[in-house]
Amino acid sequence: MPSQFLNPSLRVYCAKELRSLLRDRNIVVYGLLLPLFLYPLLLFSISELRQLTTGMRERMEPTIAMQGLPELETHLHELVPPPRTLPLTGGAGEALERGAADLVIVRAAGSERLVVSHDSTSGPSRIALERFGPVIEAWRRQAEREELVRQRKWVERSDVVFVDASVETNSTRELLATLLPLILIIMCTFGATWPAIELTAGERERSCAETTFLLPLSRHDVALGKTIAVTAAAFTSLCVHLFAMLVAAGPLLAQIRGGASALPSLAWTTLPIVLCYGVLLSIVFGAIFLLVGSYAKTFREAQAFVTPVQLVMMLPAMLTLLPSAELDATTAWIPVYNAGLAFRAALLGNIDLTATATSLASLSLCALLCFRTTVRRLSDTAFALGFADGDRLRERWS
Repeated sequence: MPSQFLNPSLRVYCAKELRSLLRDRNIVVYGLLLPLFLYPLLLFSISELRQLTTGMRERMEPTIAMQGLPELETHLHELVPPPRTLPLTGGAGEALERGAADLVIVRAAGSERLVVSHDSTSGPSRIALERFGPVIEAWRRQAEREELVRQRKWVERSDVVFVDASVETNSTRELLATLLPLILIIMCTFGATWPAIELTAGERERSCAETTFLLPLSRHDVALGKTIAVTAAAFTSLCVHLFAMLVAAGPLLAQIRGGASALPSLAWTTLPIVLCYGVLLSIVFGAIFLLVGSYAKTFREAQAFVTPVQLVMMLPAMLTLLPSAELDATTAWIPVYNAGLAFRAALLGNIDLTATATSLASLSLCALLCFRTTVRRLSDTAFALGFADGDRLRERWS
């Protein structure tokens, strides 16, 4: 098999198929251009939505729980619009967790230092901190200057301490690590669908499939070239989507969270493992869709054949969203499902070497089986020209 890839005629034919795919408008638009414009457009839409909701944020009336700070409470009531204040009962974390307060301000034990507690996972709490955090810090500095003037001696500086009392501060990081594998797998299936249909049913519909027999290549090499071309198109689409998401994810999260937060520290050092799974998934999807599309005579008929298979292939990827889903000795043997779980574990940095090696071996066997089956099927001249099996399938489908 490796020696066949060194065949100059095969390389020329594979490059020819890739060029023909790039001439197809649907493949270029949906596989390459769409991801490059989709995520910046999403970023622009969220930015516009945030500007529209700025007025609503300003009209919100946050609640601040305070303990033994009457001067600060008076100062806050002089603001426009003033917040609602109430005495603190219980701990700061308890008041934030049950929603009784959006901010909690207390004095640190044994000092004059102010401690401002907030919940970064709560929208009202983030808004309250954004609006009143600078005000509280400015009031504290003014109080220190007045104390310095009154006592005419050194006053110990005590900055305001801001504490995030949220139970889980890495929720955004885990959300990204959960959604990215699902998005990448789905985009990989879309990247393989159009090229597979174009190189099978598309050629038959244009009545140019027979001309491939005039090439100085065996039927096996032609089938091999088509499969490699579809796999390359699917992997390229996956890489383009990954690149577009990496570029837009940081500003997009900053718009969603209402701040200047950067991309959470996912374990991007494991990106080679992610790309390795991407290659194997591209082989699996490309080979399966190419095989299914070869049973159709027209482009529309191939879409009817491929779409149900596409949905079935997406189902294991969607199951990775389950909270209990994790890569172990059992799930590592389930194709596509193990790739999604391995994606998530790799991005979080929680790599189990045994389970990862098992999943790679399982997915490699699946990719090899799909690849060899498709190449062998497309190498059958009777199948390529007679469509006998395709006619039976078409009768059952209708």
